[in-house]
Amino acid sequence: MAEPFSLEDFLAQQRADYRASLPGRLQQLEAARAAGAWKETERCAHGIAGSAATFGLAELGDAARVLEEAIEQLHGAQPDPGAREVLAARVETPAAMLRSMT
Repeated sequence: MAEPFSLEDFLAQQRADYRASLPGRLQQLEAARAAGAWKETERCAHGIAGSAATFGLAELGDAARVLEEAIEQLHGAQPDPGAREVLAARVETPAAMLRSMT
């Protein structure tokens, strides 16, 4: 006979799966950031920001949201080389926070 469904066990497994996926997700975000692919970086940060709190990682979600918002603020401008440096500097702090949390 099959064991009864346990919501707690299911949620614990979902949290474990999410945590296991984080290094890959953060690696993807970091690769996009390093390449200057700001739309991709923003997309990755948005995904982490939206899901982290769901899995009990509110601080990680907050750091991802800060990164996302830093990119959004400068997203519409046609950046000259100086603006790119400003953007890179603005996203480094939240990106470093994300790296330190995993």
